[in-house]
Amino acid sequence: MTMVDVSVIILNYNTFDLTCECIASIYEFTEGVSFEILVVDNASTECSPELFKRAFPEIILIASKTNLGFAGGNNLGIQHATDRTILLLNSDTRLLNNAIFLAYSRLLQSDKVAAVTGKLVYPTGEVQLVAQQFPSVKLLMLEILRLYHLIPREKRGKVFASNYFDYKTELEPDWIWATFFFIRREVIERLPQQKLPEDFFMYEEDKLWCYRIRQLGYRVLYSPEPLILHHMSGSNKAFADILTNNRHILINELKFISMTKSRLYARTYFILKAIHYLTSSYRLARPLAKL
Repeated sequence: MTMVDVSVIILNYNTFDLTCECIASIYEFTEGVSFEILVVDNASTECSPELFKRAFPEIILIASKTNLGFAGGNNLGIQHATDRTILLLNSDTRLLNNAIFLAYSRLLQSDKVAAVTGKLVYPTGEVQLVAQQFPSVKLLMLEILRLYHLIPREKRGKVFASNYFDYKTELEPDWIWATFFFIRREVIERLPQQKLPEDFFMYEEDKLWCYRIRQLGYRVLYSPEPLILHHMSGSNKAFADILTNNRHILINELKFISMTKSRLYARTYFILKAIHYLTSSYRLARPLAKL
């Protein structure tokens, strides 16, 4: 079996055109590092997964007969991957520079770094908030009471991450999105059952992954150098769909906090989160607070 530097795993579920764009961008921009591409089709109904092999004969195609969810589908790909570093890459992304080499190089600079993500942008160029802190009653209170103004601006991004961070420099947040998730295989093998946790079918799984990774003593990093376009469910913009997705996210977030803190802490956090929504200018504040 020929070893490569990076195994790129792309999970496809009814996103044939976007997935093809993603694959093409890997071939277009990636140099300085050897790689294999594994496409895991998660029981799509859009078209035959064999069409991927016709378009890109070099890829490894794994067709699941059932939808395994985000974590399950990626774990299936990891089982077939050959390398010691793995990139989980969303199908609705497109590389804009030599992102794989840049992230790979950063990952290998320190044995304590388990996972790296890059700068994700919308088609408009707006930066996405890929660096996050774990749910915190303390941080929520600082936001609700506007006490974050007492924290110097240069430190505010490190404390809160998310929209307080400018994404121009490297950051070590609590967790990073799994949209572009570069991870060491050896770290996965140290996790329970030697795979990424599958507690959630979809949404909040990356938060749990990073929590488990940090429990092992590793760090996760945001690097501004890899640049990736992320459509972020561009076809799913309807108001009802946004609320449905947020409902699933909130349910899983409640489960996550209950698992890692306590049920009481989770309930306290959610009361404060509703208050935070109501005191914000976000256009969906009231329906989200109601959720």
